[in-house]
Amino acid sequence: MSELISGKVFLVGDNFDTFVCPSCKIIKKLDKSKLRQIGANPIIKCVCGKRYSVEFRRGYRKQVELPCTYHCINRPVRGFGIIKDISFYGLSILCLTKIEFTFDDILKVYFELMTKSKVKIEADVEVKRIHQNKVGVEVKNWNNYEKEVWFYLL
Repeated sequence: MSELISGKVFLVGDNFDTFVCPSCKIIKKLDKSKLRQIGANPIIKCVCGKRYSVEFRRGYRKQVELPCTYHCINRPVRGFGIIKDISFYGLSILCLTKIEFTFDDILKVYFELMTKSKVKIEADVEVKRIHQNKVGVEVKNWNNYEKEVWFYLL
């Protein structure tokens, strides 16, 4: 009988990352090259006995609830939604209007960071994933807002 998975951990960066067990707070250094050799969705086990599935990411994703608007660059498609998570490399958007764009379309997304200065951001993104009303996009250009986004993600 297999043990229950206690949660999911996300590893970012190049070769090594630090894992902090959510349960016991023990810190462990992980070699991602060895984990990747295991195959897709490797499982790590902490000394406290909890097990976690591992996902590899290019960068940290921050869970947010940011209202946004968007329009397609190459055709007259507009809409609005809620950004559910943000990283320096991409966004996950819950679309509140009918999705009329397709994979690989380039969108311009507008939203406001919830900071003291309420910075208004515009980004050029490429649609990479569509599942029901959830859309995953890759950021192609932050349009000179890179610094503000980096600070927001800290």
